Amino acid sequence: MALKIAAFGAEQLPASRRPAAMPSRPLEELKAVVTRVRRNAGDVVTVTLDNGQQWRQTGSYYFPVEDGSDLSVPVVIKPRLFSGYKLSPEGTARSISVERIR
Repeated sequence: MALKIAAFGAEQLPASRRPAAMPSRPLEELKAVVTRVRRNAGDVVTVTLDNGQQWRQTGSYYFPVEDGSDLSVPVVIKPRLFSGYKLSPEGTARSISVERIR
């Protein structure tokens, strides 16, 4: 399972940061907990998950989680229909487009 989590969204990473082996059946979605949210001057959000992955907002929608550390916000990340990923806080219909950066 750890390999599948590490490989989720890894195609967006530089080749040197991708896992050496990719699973034959990748995850359809990733459930994790947000541990940190950082919002830059352009209001672009970077989210750090409890599994160590970082995802950066690519769309312009507002992310309804405040900045800071020591957060415990459960989220779901799913592939978008044609390309990219969307991140949604669990229990909401709101989502933002994201790309994996770490």
